[in-house]
Amino acid sequence: MDDDLRRLRNLVVDGAPSEEATERMRASLMGHIANTQLRDEIAATVDVPELDEVASARMRRTLMNHVAPKPKRTSKRRVVAAVIAVAAAATVFALIPLGGNDTGAVALLNIAEAVMTVPDTDFSDAAVERRSDQLLLVIESVDGEEVAFHRPATEVWRMAPDGVFQVEYTVDDLRFFTPVDQDTLETLNEVHAVGRTETATYPPSDDPQEPSMLTDDADVLSERIYRDIERFGPPEVPVNVQVLRRVASIYSEELPTNSERAALLTVVSDTRDVTYAADDTSGTVTASIRYTRSDGTPVEYALVFDSDGWLIRETETLLDGIPEMNVPAGTPELDVIYQLPVTSP
Repeated sequence: MDDDLRRLRNLVVDGAPSEEATERMRASLMGHIANTQLRDEIAATVDVPELDEVASARMRRTLMNHVAPKPKRTSKRRVVAAVIAVAAAATVFALIPLGGNDTGAVALLNIAEAVMTVPDTDFSDAAVERRSDQLLLVIESVDGEEVAFHRPATEVWRMAPDGVFQVEYTVDDLRFFTPVDQDTLETLNEVHAVGRTETATYPPSDDPQEPSMLTDDADVLSERIYRDIERFGPPEVPVNVQVLRRVASIYSEELPTNSERAALLTVVSDTRDVTYAADDTSGTVTASIRYTRSDGTPVEYALVFDSDGWLIRETETLLDGIPEMNVPAGTPELDVIYQLPVTSP
């Protein structure tokens, strides 16, 4: 019990307190009143920093994470907890604005916010087909001569409702940066099975509860991705690049629901040193990172998301090219265009 409470108790118990005790209690109470008024006046004069667009969008996204409909979260206790968490998050954002005035970052967060409000699509009871058109830079030695070319390919993977998984892979005509003779062409066509479709079929997973990195909780997803990078990531590749690559691999290997895509976009928006570019016409947002490999090669890695939060393109570009092999600057090492998944009964 502090001194003020003790004195108040003594005043209640002692019907006729001494003049000295009364004066001491009066002075203490007046001090409390003055301190409270001073605190309120100081609080009223403090300027709360104005939120920039990125911070505002992140705050809206935080709110949406709590108020968006999620059938599994109907408990009143959880709703109350969410309201408290939202209030705390709003305070943090008000005091510490995040990011810069980047319209691309805002656009990405707006997509996440919009996707979060759409009910999740259930892929479990339907056959799903997804196609990707790929371009890969290949350098091969033929008879002691190095040849650089692009290998275009089409991959179609299908998932049946019973879990049977099938992949079709077709390599199209190779695209050379310098002309090659007929023997070299035939050799490379044979090595890369140009024009042939190879099909592989896989049985359902033995473990129907096989762990997935996917979740609709952006914080948990981020923790999983960074923990995975810490354990298995190549140390020579910047962590932020690895984060974007992990996001791309999740999109290419799984079928994220709307709320899971919102979480993936949130992880991308929170990744350090990412450059964003929004296309107002198509509604797409590109997230890219430029970095230099350990061998001194400057490259740019980029992901493009559509207005529904799907990954529609993944590229890795050689900024300087390979002049000695006639590979110009800006040549993609990797360029994958992802089609949206198609379902059928």
